[in-house]
Amino acid sequence: MGDPFQELQDELDKLNQAYRERLPEKIRVLETTWAKVLQFPTQGEFLQEFHLKVHSLTGSGATYGLPVLSDASRKLELALKDLIITGMVDFDLKKDSIQALLKGLKEIATGPVQLAPGPDLPEAPSIPEETPLPAEASPTSPPDRPLKIKNYVDLNSQIVTKPVENRVIWLIEDDQAMSESLRHQLGYFGYEVTCFDRTSTISEIAFNQLPVAVIFDLTNSKEQLNDLGEKGQTQRFKMAGVPLVFISAFTDLDSRLEAVRVGGKAYLTKPIKTRELIDILDKLTSLQVPDPYQILIIDDDLTVANHYGVTLRRAGMKIRIVNHPKDVLKALAELGPDLILMDFHMPGCTGPELAAVIRQQQAYVSIPIVFLSAETDINQQLEAMGRGGDDFLTKPIMPSHLVSSITIRAQRSRILREFMVRDSLTGLLNHTETKARLNLEVARAKRNGEQVTFAMLDIDHFKRVNDTFGHLAGDGVIKSISRLLQQRLRKTDIIGRYGGEEFAVILPNTGTFNAEKVLNEIRESFSNIRHQGEKIEFAATFSCGIASFPQYQDPFQLNTAADQALYLAKDSGRNRLVVARPDTLPIEQD
Repeated sequence: MGDPFQELQDELDKLNQAYRERLPEKIRVLETTWAKVLQFPTQGEFLQEFHLKVHSLTGSGATYGLPVLSDASRKLELALKDLIITGMVDFDLKKDSIQALLKGLKEIATGPVQLAPGPDLPEAPSIPEETPLPAEASPTSPPDRPLKIKNYVDLNSQIVTKPVENRVIWLIEDDQAMSESLRHQLGYFGYEVTCFDRTSTISEIAFNQLPVAVIFDLTNSKEQLNDLGEKGQTQRFKMAGVPLVFISAFTDLDSRLEAVRVGGKAYLTKPIKTRELIDILDKLTSLQVPDPYQILIIDDDLTVANHYGVTLRRAGMKIRIVNHPKDVLKALAELGPDLILMDFHMPGCTGPELAAVIRQQQAYVSIPIVFLSAETDINQQLEAMGRGGDDFLTKPIMPSHLVSSITIRAQRSRILREFMVRDSLTGLLNHTETKARLNLEVARAKRNGEQVTFAMLDIDHFKRVNDTFGHLAGDGVIKSISRLLQQRLRKTDIIGRYGGEEFAVILPNTGTFNAEKVLNEIRESFSNIRHQGEKIEFAATFSCGIASFPQYQDPFQLNTAADQALYLAKDSGRNRLVVARPDTLPIEQD
């Protein structure tokens, strides 16, 4: 396994070297543009172009560890800005001083490299070799010096690990009937339950492979939790970091306190609601690593864009760089970023102008726009914020500060977006977003020559469930099927709540045969789950219709075919799955 810190440093060293090698060419371009200004002083576009190129050098110089170059460029930039503001009135008086500033800038750029002094970087806590790179990690560097990465610091002071396959639960229950019932119910949600009548019956060999959680039935809380043998075992779980979930008929505060004191993470009272227990177990045992943040960088200076791109990419983010404003709308449609990192001064349009264009489109109103520029004029910064910007970062910026700022904004963006595209009861995608994802997956399948299957599920006799057991029980059934789908399907599969009791599933790179097999297994498991009514337990079932691409050629045909197959399943007796086939369910082209 390679050293990720050294890999980052190697990448940045290459970028730094490439930048310094291009400096003479950048100066020649500046001299050529200045010559045009001198030849055509009344044509303001040449002065604007010259100012833009000087401004770019101001930001990039400090970014690549050349603050002396950046300072010289900034002096020239300020002189040019003053000339632009006065409308070239004092051009004849100021051109000699501008020429002198350009000459000084050239001497710095083509002379020996002058790096800013700075203390050595502190060593970050070491990360075990087998541990993957933290998704929220960031490089650290002192200001105004070339970036030297010795290690990463996790912004949350936590090491993020990959999900484990262990789904074993230990159940301490002396009631054999209840033990068997819970074992079966948890098994439908993917948990493997090992039952013990007391903690004292757990062998030492069993402790060599600890479970992800322990469920402990308290039939006598004071006696059990004060028994030295039982207390010793619960302490072992606590020391090993295995969460304890207590179930009990006792609702008093003393019983709850005793459970908390021995390390209880949850306390459920009987009768146990399976859905509530599953929710708790999922939260306590989940080690899901969040998807990386998608960042769109817009900067006409490719060297600067690459520099910040490397830093953010090494912090676990996915980066796309756009060098020309005309390519932005296409990139937005393809990427759907969590955040836009944008330069302020660009050829063809300014950053605030481009932000205003983006904000005029409803789909991109909520995406944070962060400006990153060497612009220090507070009025210019306020204008940028007023035209759609959410934050303004000034170059140069420490890598750790950049990662922290982008992470915070992207995280908030994702949370807000989740509220917009997800169903409040189940957390699944809503109807509109599910249809949008189907369009994307079909388009991807066409490009890659793959299959994709679309399934529609509907809870059988759901009105009868609500009328008989109450709407709260009906909500519980909806939550149970959504939880079951999330647990039994792949992370790459897409699940949505299509209507009240109707659900949709998109299975990328999956044909009819495999989709039918998986969904039938889920259907059978769901029919065996016991749901809790107000006074009685009950079961529920669902019917399913599926259709696949390329048998059906577009999203409309897939949706219609799956819907027709679903109704056929219901008409055929319910609690079954029907596969749509073009020879039996032909769909006319819309």
